[in-house]
Amino acid sequence: MPGLSGLQLQRQLRERASLFPLVLLTGEGDIKAGVEAMKAGAQDFPEKSSSGAVLLKAIEQALGQ
Repeated sequence: MPGLSGLQLQRQLRERASLFPLVLLTGEGDIKAGVEAMKAGAQDFPEKSSSGAVLLKAIEQALGQ
C-alpha cells in the first residue's frame, strides 16, 4: 500500500476506536508482521495469494466474532 503499511493503518484505526474487525492481507507472508498484527487485534493475516475461499472464510470468521 503506497505511503502506509497495513500495520500503520491498523494502528490508526485502533487509535480512532474503530469497531470493525480487521483482516490484513500480506504480500510476503512475514511471520513477525503477522504476529504483530494479531497482537494488535487483527482477526487474521492471510497472504494476498490465498484463494478466494480462504479470504472469504477469514472475513466470515472476523464478522462472526
